[in-house]
Amino acid sequence: MKLNKFFIIFLCAFGSCKSDQSKGEQSPYHDMIHMSATADAEQLDTVNVAKIKMLDNVFDFGEINEGDTITHKFKFQNVGKRDLFILDTRSVCGCTIAKHTEEAIEPGRYGEITVQFDSHRKTKEQEKKLTIFTNALENKQFVTLRGYVYPKK
Repeated sequence: MKLNKFFIIFLCAFGSCKSDQSKGEQSPYHDMIHMSATADAEQLDTVNVAKIKMLDNVFDFGEINEGDTITHKFKFQNVGKRDLFILDTRSVCGCTIAKHTEEAIEPGRYGEITVQFDSHRKTKEQEKKLTIFTNALENKQFVTLRGYVYPKK
């Protein structure tokens, strides 16, 4: 008898749950962010989106001495029709960090990502890649710093 009561209570509780999303209803923030990269494939808009065009992807810093710090600004343009947001930047090495604007880059405008490489305890050929995450249709971009680091004497 106790098992039947539990089963009935469970069915009532489970059956009363309903989804917060109604069919056809959009979030009030849909037009503000417009993350085409995470949109449903059936409704993917490839025209009215943010698009990033990197003006340079690779910076060769030449030859430096161990312990030197290199800074380079990678420039890009929003060639799309929506505001472009730089959401995050990631590097596989803690020796390479990036700073970027938090504000929207409007269509037609330019932006930049400042990347800094600290060569402390890094020697010989170096190639440091950085991944840039955006709200653009192609939401990942890659930039690279490369060069040679002479060991301390």
